[in-house]
Amino acid sequence: MSSPSTTSVNTDVMHRILPLIHDVERRASLCLRLMRDQPFIKTPCCTARVCFTCKTYGHHEGTPCSAMFVKKEAIAHCPGCNLTLAKGDGCNWVTCFCGYGFDWILTSMIYQWSQLTARQVQVVKQCVASYIQLRRLRKKVLPTLVRYVRVQEHKPQLLAVCEFLRHQRLHTRFRRNVLPQMMARVIMMDIAKQKKYMLVVCNYLLGRAKRVIYSKRLARELSIAVVRRTLAARPQQKPAWLKVCKFLRDKRAARQRPPAMDMFAGADY
Repeated sequence: MSSPSTTSVNTDVMHRILPLIHDVERRASLCLRLMRDQPFIKTPCCTARVCFTCKTYGHHEGTPCSAMFVKKEAIAHCPGCNLTLAKGDGCNWVTCFCGYGFDWILTSMIYQWSQLTARQVQVVKQCVASYIQLRRLRKKVLPTLVRYVRVQEHKPQLLAVCEFLRHQRLHTRFRRNVLPQMMARVIMMDIAKQKKYMLVVCNYLLGRAKRVIYSKRLARELSIAVVRRTLAARPQQKPAWLKVCKFLRDKRAARQRPPAMDMFAGADY
């Protein structure tokens, strides 16, 4: 704790600097910050000694502010600026001078717990330890124990099911992996035993295929040669499509001829 002379000097400096700050929010933040570090001040109106933290008369040197509080339920620390606030009435939501809003009941409970001494905390832990152990027993140990007892009751059935599933797994693995390889090996062994007869069949099929290909090629060449010889033996005649074209041309010319020309078309001069 600083000496009274230092406190008075700092208070005088603060009273001189604060009016020079035109921003209200910054001026309030600076004032709250200085008051938190140096709560013992004198009022500017009547120079009365007060504590800015606990709002009590006089400077209680060596005595914490918690001992000066009469009703702790109505006191809490602002989480934003750590300013000690006292609540008279109103709703549960409180807005501090710094602009920070918080839940009053929760913050006041946190403040009350922070005021407990080490001995009080130890006593509370001893009182709550049995409840914590009972809660852990009910939520973690008891369900595990019940599950173990139920498993022991149905152990033979569960073992039978596990054995059946194990056999099914082995059967599925054998059917998917081992059986196809075994079948392929057996087929190859059968083919190796019948190699002589398989070669005879292959040679026969190869010969038949060659004969079919040769007969198809020979028939195609023979038909082409016959067609060529037939066309060469016929006299040269005009194709039929030329006659059709000449007929259509004459018919179009007859349509375009004037009627006067048709009148004199059959006269002999």
